[in-house]
Amino acid sequence: MNRIETDIYRGIDMAFHWFTKNNPTLDVICDEETLEKWYNFITWCYTQDGEGYAFDNLETLKNEKNPDFDFTLTSLMEEAMTESDAWWCKYNTDHQEVAEDEFKEDPDDEESHWEALEEAYEKILSSVDTTGFKDLTKVEI
Repeated sequence: MNRIETDIYRGIDMAFHWFTKNNPTLDVICDEETLEKWYNFITWCYTQDGEGYAFDNLETLKNEKNPDFDFTLTSLMEEAMTESDAWWCKYNTDHQEVAEDEFKEDPDDEESHWEALEEAYEKILSSVDTTGFKDLTKVEI
């Protein structure tokens, strides 16, 4: 894992931490597997570039009949999405700066850091197991 990915995971970890802190019952009613599904869901949301894109992209995947996204969002899932967006907005500039630092030796290269940042997001996104998202609709607090 490179520095850019590590920094993105820092934001994801904060989003998950605050989501579970704001919903302490989750630690009581969810087993380890279900908590991992929540982490995956927040990771997926975070890698959608914040600013509500997760809501739009989820709807698109649902309309495309992707079976992993054949569910109706619950208020708890919406809360997780909103938490992810908030932390993405807070840390996005940091992620960009880490990417820029990786390529600062070549001042003429103004694009490589953007590509590296996009690749880091894609790598994290592709590692997310989305098959359990529908199970999260059954979690009620």
